[in-house]
Amino acid sequence: MADYKTYTLVVMSAILMASLGLNTVPDANYACDSKQIKAYCYDLSSSTNRCYIAPAKASYRDCGEGWKKIEVFSEEKTGKCPIIVAYTDEGKYYCTGIGEEQTCIKKDDLVMPFG
Repeated sequence: MADYKTYTLVVMSAILMASLGLNTVPDANYACDSKQIKAYCYDLSSSTNRCYIAPAKASYRDCGEGWKKIEVFSEEKTGKCPIIVAYTDEGKYYCTGIGEEQTCIKKDDLVMPFG
């Protein structure tokens, strides 16, 4: 029979794993070439030299030449159609672009039911 130390270890491990899963950082959206770093900036200073890495502007990183926006996948550069994920009250959809004329498929329609 397991003793209280085993139960405590299991509970502490579960709490640790849950807390690690909740602390996710968004993908980097700005880069500093001179320091060769990337960061997710919630806001930039007016000179773009300071990247605020916390919503309350309590933490920041500086970049001498200014932070540059990281380019996102672009249809014009690759020639491929991007997949846009859209959420509505009815659920999640995958679309070929943005706008009413685009083709969208509901996520539930892509998954085959078991049985």
